[in-house]
Amino acid sequence: EPLTHRNLTIFLIHGKDTMPQTKMLTLQEGLEQNVAVVRDTGVMLTIDNRGNAPMFIQAGDIVKGGNQDRTLPYDMLIPANTNGVPVAALCVEQGRSFPRGNEVSTSFQMSTQQLPSRPLKLAAYRQAQNDVWNNVRVMQNNLARNTGGTVQAAQSNTSLQLSLEHQRVQGAIQNYLAKLAPTVEGQNDVIGYAVVINGKIQSADVYASNAMFQKLWPKLIRASAVEALSERQP
Repeated sequence: EPLTHRNLTIFLIHGKDTMPQTKMLTLQEGLEQNVAVVRDTGVMLTIDNRGNAPMFIQAGDIVKGGNQDRTLPYDMLIPANTNGVPVAALCVEQGRSFPRGNEVSTSFQMSTQQLPSRPLKLAAYRQAQNDVWNNVRVMQNNLARNTGGTVQAAQSNTSLQLSLEHQRVQGAIQNYLAKLAPTVEGQNDVIGYAVVINGKIQSADVYASNAMFQKLWPKLIRASAVEALSERQP
């Protein structure tokens, strides 16, 4: 059955767990455990997976830092104990080509956010850089309208990542998260979900295992909540 809060509805997808014994890392887990290294080499990124388990990158993952925040447009599995795997990437922060604050310019330290809208995901999938930048601006403007003030960061006003971290955005999505995030607890056969905003289907994701879905759920539901917030109408 649908689960709804305001203009966001989710449908949990139940199904067979086809990889119950397979251990797999998310990109954020790899970075937190210091077994993943994402390097900024210019147009492309490279990824080392120094761990003993394969690492999953989900299309739309954002990596923060480098010479500009990037998004990774395609699903990928990075095998265990591999170095220098090339990965396509697009910029989600226009105009920066230097270190930001105390961040390291040659690599990325975190991947806590996902692209939060269907147009952004499609633009990234098509590798349409100008469309990505344009949709970042649209997202920032919509969030400003629905949170009562700008969500652009003084440190970098074009950064989608910093806008998603903004206290106005984080505060405004808390009701969505409080209502919908706990719905997967104790559900061992949930392998995905579909997202409906303002009555229109936006996206659906299905995974090979409940364990992988549960790991990714906090990032996924945050992105869905941000999209719903940005599309909320009076």
